[in-house]
Amino acid sequence: PGKTRGVGFSIDFKGAFTQPFKERMQQSSPQKRSAKILECKKTLKADVIRPLQSPWVSDVVTIKRKDGSCRFCVDWRRVNTLTRTIATPLPRIDDSLDRSGGAERFTTFDIGSAFWNIVCKPGHEQCAAFNSPLGLMKFTRMGFGLANISAVF
Repeated sequence: PGKTRGVGFSIDFKGAFTQPFKERMQQSSPQKRSAKILECKKTLKADVIRPLQSPWVSDVVTIKRKDGSCRFCVDWRRVNTLTRTIATPLPRIDDSLDRSGGAERFTTFDIGSAFWNIVCKPGHEQCAAFNSPLGLMKFTRMGFGLANISAVF
């Protein structure tokens, strides 16, 4: 994935002081463990995650895809319950269509691993730490599933 400039992701907690937590790694089958290791190695190579020591630890889960392969996901539910959410209403489709009246050309674009293009602001990566078979890791980019990532994107 690429990297944006001028925009960064931060986690804004509801309380003035939020107590860090540590979730233990759940037991998984050899197939799921190897899927976790493969995904960790791939994201390490892409500089999306890095090793870290942190008081915050979320767990990694694997979700089965339609093709039978495993999707690597971090369980951010505890972090998200502590996060202050940003209200971002979606634009009304009819208003968007009205404004595009008379246009002759339209275009679309697809950004691969879109959220991974936005960097975590320094100091906020430790809250995005997770257990992996390769040790404790942190996201250096926005992690899928964190509260407010759509608003930042």
